[in-house]
Amino acid sequence: MVALARRIRGTETFVSFPAMTEAGNDPVMTQRGSVAALYLHLTTRLDFTEYRRLRVGDLARTLHLERRTVGAALRILRDRGYIERGTRLMDVFTYRLLYSRRAV
Repeated sequence: MVALARRIRGTETFVSFPAMTEAGNDPVMTQRGSVAALYLHLTTRLDFTEYRRLRVGDLARTLHLERRTVGAALRILRDRGYIERGTRLMDVFTYRLLYSRRAV
């Protein structure tokens, strides 16, 4: 979980950032697979600067999890300093990744 692979024009590059490195050692991530799975999925959908809309129902369908499980995992990631929730936009909350975890 330390490096994220992204495919750019046919080649793979590995991207790592401090919060992702810490996630590999976080007991919450290692004990709750739904939290880790959601975080890895969010690293491909979110970035560090712009807030993006996330629908819990869409995430649940994509990851084959229940809506309440995804909602709880989002709350854990937010409380542990891995993501930041922005404003509500058209009845959906916006989120962005945090490059480095804030103190929890």
